[in-house]
Amino acid sequence: MSDPTLTIPDDEPSEDLPRAIRRERDARAAEARARDFFGAATAPDAPPATVTRIDISFARLVAFFLKAALAAIPAILLLIAILWLMGTLLEWIYPELIKAKIMIYVPDGN
Repeated sequence: MSDPTLTIPDDEPSEDLPRAIRRERDARAAEARARDFFGAATAPDAPPATVTRIDISFARLVAFFLKAALAAIPAILLLIAILWLMGTLLEWIYPELIKAKIMIYVPDGN
């Protein structure tokens, strides 16, 4: 009697496979997709390209920059809050910074 050969079909999803085999199959499939995607994007025989013109209407460009400016407002406020907290923490850890701060802002009256 011959030994049976066990094969795992790739075309049908088998949920009863052991976890290690499923992970290995998924990892190999992800590697193949990445190789196909990045291999096609970085083909060595592709000629170099230069963008010479972008056709965007002025109204759409203005709308984009207005959206970007409005989106930057919360980011700037968050950055200000983080920097203020860092400065407060530094003044709490090193109280001599307050004396240096006063010496910088209030010069001697002579």
